[in-house]
Amino acid sequence: MEHKIKLQSGFKDRSGVIHQEVVFGKRLTGGDLMSIDNDRQAQSPTQYSDLVRRKAMTKFGELKTMPPPLEVLLGLSRIDRSILAEGYEEFARLGRGERTSEILAGSVLKLFFGFQVDGVTYPVVRLDRPTTGYDELECDARALDGLSRLCFLIGRSISRIETEDGKLSIEGPVELELFKPLDGDDISVLREGDRLAQAFFRITGGEVPQERPSDDDASSDEGNGAERAGTPEAADVTA
Repeated sequence: MEHKIKLQSGFKDRSGVIHQEVVFGKRLTGGDLMSIDNDRQAQSPTQYSDLVRRKAMTKFGELKTMPPPLEVLLGLSRIDRSILAEGYEEFARLGRGERTSEILAGSVLKLFFGFQVDGVTYPVVRLDRPTTGYDELECDARALDGLSRLCFLIGRSISRIETEDGKLSIEGPVELELFKPLDGDDISVLREGDRLAQAFFRITGGEVPQERPSDDDASSDEGNGAERAGTPEAADVTA
């Protein structure tokens, strides 16, 4: 799926050619986001957001270098940068199609796309295994930092992933390698879900539901099934 936008002023290269048409055509994965997170240029929120957006681009005018250099995006006018941000958000939304993400219970999530294991999709995730200092020590031993460290710890907190109909499941924890091909929007959902799960554990004293709620239960319980995770930027992946 591609999404085309046209900048108002565009980028003028050294030869005087103005590049205005931008095409977003690549959905980011967890691996892409981890790589960007480790980029020395991603130390500021502004540059991090630009690095994410440029990674999704498959065309920027007639520029030969793709994705375009970070300096191209930083040199755009404020209006063009707003157009670019809105275009990326629309691309992310269109790419999800009719898929939704949901909080099924305090520690149970449904992802937009889900984990892929041996050709089977597992979009339902149970985040009900509290991590310990030993898990953090393992992060240290692997020299994990930033988003890689967070995903590793989220993986350790997953007790089970399931197909949407609940007929197939895989016991956790989920290794970091499975996060790398995961869609970037699902990384956003997991980050928010992990935050909510920690709050849920504090409120319940660590008690978790033994069974996954039915669709009727999820829709009737206020707040369950109604909360949606936003696009990568909205969910603080690109912030």
